[in-house]
Amino acid sequence: EKRCLCMSKHLCGPACDLAIGALSRLKVCCLPPGAIATCCHYLCTWESFSGRDFWKTLGLEEGDFLVAVTASQWASMKCEDETNRSRSETAPAKKRDIDETTLELLPDLQKVAIQCNEALKARTVPQCFVPNDKFERSYSRGEKAALGKKLKRLLDLARAAHLQTLGYSVELVRYTTQSTEDRLLVMSLPSDNS
Repeated sequence: EKRCLCMSKHLCGPACDLAIGALSRLKVCCLPPGAIATCCHYLCTWESFSGRDFWKTLGLEEGDFLVAVTASQWASMKCEDETNRSRSETAPAKKRDIDETTLELLPDLQKVAIQCNEALKARTVPQCFVPNDKFERSYSRGEKAALGKKLKRLLDLARAAHLQTLGYSVELVRYTTQSTEDRLLVMSLPSDNS
């Protein structure tokens, strides 16, 4: 019996979503297990983004997506203390450090999105608009880097939610500490013994 496996490393922005889209066109019985290392979130496009349903369930729109992919670039910003440190001072990654952050399958993300959206609707949140130039000056490099990392994670969770609708169990794994492009969507099917 021949078995297929879906694997990719450095599948940039929309290419990741196109690969997920290709999986969407397969019959459930033909879905391969696999892993996709996501990267270059700033290149993502709304038209190809596989996580649109999850995004909309959160109450977010295309405009929010465009802001998120643009600001996701901030994840690679170096903070003052990081730029002063040389590469030789950086300790090599320990396997334990990576594994401790990602040992469980993700919950049903669509249900989580619905709960989050309902919780936000129950609150009164003032809507405000901050011009881009003021917004950029309002945050330190470290704050921007942290926000960029969170936005990359949100985009990957939206992709994981779509993979779940196909029948996959999904893990979002941090596979390296040497780069901000450090996440891997690991996909398995209930019948897999992996």
